[in-house]
Amino acid sequence: MGKIVKKILIEDSWQISRNESWFSDMAAKGLHLKSIGRLFAVFEKGEPREIKYCTAILDKSPSQQEINSCKAGGWELAASRGKFYFFSSEQSDNELASYMDMTKQKDTICSIERQLKKNLILVSILMLVFFGIMFSILFRNDKPFLSMITGGLIQQILLVAVELYVFYTVIRNFIWIRTLRKSLLEGKRIFYKVNWKKHRLLNSVIRSLFLIIALFMIVIPILHMIKSESYTLPEAKTDLSIIRLAEIEQNPELKREVFYNSRGVDWGNRVSYDWSFLAPIQLATNEHGIVSDVMWKDNSGEYSPSIHTQFYQLTFNKMTNGLLRDLMKQYLYEPDIVPRQIENTSFDQIYVAIDDTKKQIFASWENKVIYIRYQGNKDIDDIIAIISKMP
Repeated sequence: MGKIVKKILIEDSWQISRNESWFSDMAAKGLHLKSIGRLFAVFEKGEPREIKYCTAILDKSPSQQEINSCKAGGWELAASRGKFYFFSSEQSDNELASYMDMTKQKDTICSIERQLKKNLILVSILMLVFFGIMFSILFRNDKPFLSMITGGLIQQILLVAVELYVFYTVIRNFIWIRTLRKSLLEGKRIFYKVNWKKHRLLNSVIRSLFLIIALFMIVIPILHMIKSESYTLPEAKTDLSIIRLAEIEQNPELKREVFYNSRGVDWGNRVSYDWSFLAPIQLATNEHGIVSDVMWKDNSGEYSPSIHTQFYQLTFNKMTNGLLRDLMKQYLYEPDIVPRQIENTSFDQIYVAIDDTKKQIFASWENKVIYIRYQGNKDIDDIIAIISKMP
């Protein structure tokens, strides 16, 4: 027995002419078809020979009488895959159809066509529903950059690409089986000698691309879970790319105001890390403080300043403007509060919005974007001065 060689199957079984040509060219190189599995065609290495292949499509395996009849005519059953039976011949000048019951083949193909037609109708309905949902998500999303950076939109786009490919294969298979059925009914010979190489290369590229997409769809959520974490923000100084409440207040009487704890995290004073391909560094922090014996200016209660910060370091700096706009849409929901752009050489863009003691800042520089929401008595220029010193 010669050496066994496995080669990955690229073409679907419906691509009869291409598969037959591939098997024939492999035989000319000394690789002779022995069996076909789900992923691989198995060849036995031997002497190069000129062998032609022909395919029969049957609901059931050929009877022993049919096999003997084909063998007498110079055709041997080489391999099978589902309803596809691949015969080989080194010497016969007669067509395989001369030794097969063509009525059985036509009935099988018609049965497959009916099933594929039902599948096509069902998949088409499901695709209409699916794309209707995706259209509302993708094209009615008024914050696309924020959605992409937080990871959700990328997953949805990849899902659309995969579903389009699935829909394409369903349509393609139906067209091929229909063409095959017409050829058999009209008595046309199915030529096995075609140029399979370019199709194999193209299909290899397409399948590799969708394999990469599928891997991305699996890996991205896993990386997101691994890299996402939250913990209580230390009161001591850290090297995080954030603005601390103590830096703004500059008051030794400022104390931390503890909110509520869950899973060991004080969510009123916490830092959260996140990750996505488009923004590998994402930070979100909350801090709440209180200054005893000091009241708010309107005497509404004890002075309790707070700050919320979101920081993004993007993979592509061209996305900063889009993310900045989306953050303003996200957090400036009061219709009477309009952001004001100011000039500052430390930033590419910076916008501020002030509503009494609530100050909001949206700024970008290089590939970084920061959003700060501060509630307190300090002037907004003091906060901007601190941000401008960030690396």
